[in-house]
Order: sequence, then structure tokens, then C-alpha cells
Amino acid sequence: MKNDFTIRDGVAVVELTQGRSMLVAEAALSLIAPRRWRAQRNRRTWYAVTNVRLPDGRKGRLYAHRLLCQLDFGDPREGDHIDGDGLNNLPSNLRVTDSIWNNYNRRKPRWHDGRAPTSRYPGVYWDKDKTKWRTRIKLAGRTIYLGLYTDESSAAEAYRRAKAVRDAGGTREEVRTAGRDPRSCAAATRPRSSSSWPWSSRRRP
Repeated sequence: MKNDFTIRDGVAVVELTQGRSMLVAEAALSLIAPRRWRAQRNRRTWYAVTNVRLPDGRKGRLYAHRLLCQLDFGDPREGDHIDGDGLNNLPSNLRVTDSIWNNYNRRKPRWHDGRAPTSRYPGVYWDKDKTKWRTRIKLAGRTIYLGLYTDESSAAEAYRRAKAVRDAGGTREEVRTAGRDPRSCAAATRPRSSSSWPWSSRRRP
């Protein structure tokens, strides 16, 4: 085990950076033991993260909760922390969701101008001028616009796809391509990429 840890009553407390620690089941230590984990903050939530090498040679990030939920890189599903604590990775606190509905557990994020998004989903807001739902996501502090949608759920799905690629270490163009969808009003007017998913033929560890 590359991180210090203690065990009590079947629960392992794994020490991370930033003075943080995560909880995992003692039985799950064999899954996380080969890697060194650090604490990383995403908005208001802390997660346990490690660096990995993707099959194409690039560097990526692996979240402990995704590993424990057995979610491969590129899998659009998400691991949801039921109590909202990203460092509580006990089996009783983790569940796999088919979409971004786990964001019901989160406080709505705010953009740089201080305004709260008008949608119930993260990354989605109502464009009053276009009278459509607009989707956007941030990568390295820069905003990537993913298009306009006539219905809110389609806009949320575009954000989900883009987020999966971003969290796997995708480039700006790969994140944008993954978020585009035939139902997007903006994408319909532009040439389509030959593949909307950068690793469609490969599985992740």
C-alpha cells in the first residue's frame, strides 16, 4: 500500500494529501493498493485521485470511487456518493447512475459572473435570446460550449458525455466532440467528426 492507512471494524482510513483521508472497505484495499492517491477538490467536493497512463500514451486521472464502482475509462455512467462526501468510498455510500442524476446531491454550481444556472442539471442553462437550452463545460478554467438543445434532458446528456471525456484527461477538442449530439441545434450546422467518442473501440482499465 503506497498510502498510509489504519483499519478499524472493517473500515480503512487511507491518508491522502492536503490533510485529507478517504474511507474504503478493508476488503477493497487490494484494488487501491497499487497506486498512490491524492486529494483533489472539484468545486466544493474533495475526491481521491491518482494519475494513470491511457492506452494511447497520454496521462489521465482515475478517481477512487470510479475504480471501486468498476467503471472503465469512457464509461458514461457515474459513481454517486449518496451522502455527498466524495471521500466516503464505502460500499454503502456508492452507487452507479446511468446519467448525471447524482447531481441532485450537489449544490448548484455558479459561473464566474455569479449567476446560478437556470436548469436543474449542471452545465445547462436557458438561453433567453435563442429560447433553447445551452450546454457548456469548463476545462482548465476555460469554457467549452456544447451547443443548443430544444429539450433540457438532451442538453444534460451532452454535458454528461463531455464530462466523462474531460475527467478521463481528454483534450479540449475531444471534450467538445463528445458533447456534440445530432439533436444539438448548433452541431447540426457544422461538419461532424468521424467519431463522436475518442476511444470508442478501446476499453479502459
